[in-house]
Amino acid sequence: MTSTYNSDSDIKQLALATLASYVDALTCGAASSLPIREISSQMAKYYLPGCTAFTLRTITPFPDEEFASSMIQSQLERFVSLGVGINMRLEEARIEVISQTSAACWATFSVSIKNGEGWSWTNVYGFRMVEGRENGLKGGWEWVNGDGEMVELLGRYPNAMEH
Repeated sequence: MTSTYNSDSDIKQLALATLASYVDALTCGAASSLPIREISSQMAKYYLPGCTAFTLRTITPFPDEEFASSMIQSQLERFVSLGVGINMRLEEARIEVISQTSAACWATFSVSIKNGEGWSWTNVYGFRMVEGRENGLKGGWEWVNGDGEMVELLGRYPNAMEH
């Protein structure tokens, strides 16, 4: 069930709150040393059924939360196996309203590696407001573009996809 909010600021605030909660699922899980599968499971709740991920010309539909969790888990495990780890944080966010029920969310993340190095990247998430979700969220990601993350990762670790 989708409903509409009265103003652009309403949907913008809802998208921003969703992004903040999504980031908390990652950062709080990493800070508390939760197993990656649990962090992935928490993050997967934000992906709507049928969400589509676009990354460097690869299109990956996420049919359900379980599949989203497995894809997130693979990516987080890749970061760990490369020695990068998952000490990530949100540096900046920008929300642009698309309609009364959707917005595009630019999220700039940074990662700090144990030796003090690190880098940042920007991913873009397509937020869709959906009320009545079983997990209590008022919306989630309808699509995501992860080009920024992968360009930065592959620039530093050209064989990253083999991990």
